[in-house]
Amino acid sequence: MLTCLLLSIGFFLLGLAAYRARVYPVWAARVLMIGAVINAVPLPGTSLVLAVGLVWVGFVLFSRQAPLDRPATPAHDENLGESPFPDVG
Repeated sequence: MLTCLLLSIGFFLLGLAAYRARVYPVWAARVLMIGAVINAVPLPGTSLVLAVGLVWVGFVLFSRQAPLDRPATPAHDENLGESPFPDVG
């Protein structure tokens, strides 16, 4: 029972993070969250919705041509290469 509950909480948080980050289609993240909530009830067949959400997210992950919708920009740090500790005397 505890394992099922922890698994459901983890997948719900994964769906919520995917929804907020917009890295997957919105409906895939919603199905993942709904499946996690339904999966919290330990009855036969309740994990089917969660499985559909996971398959959908996996399909989107492996079928993308470009890794991101926007080009990556390198981080710029003006203090790059300098010591974080100031020289003492």
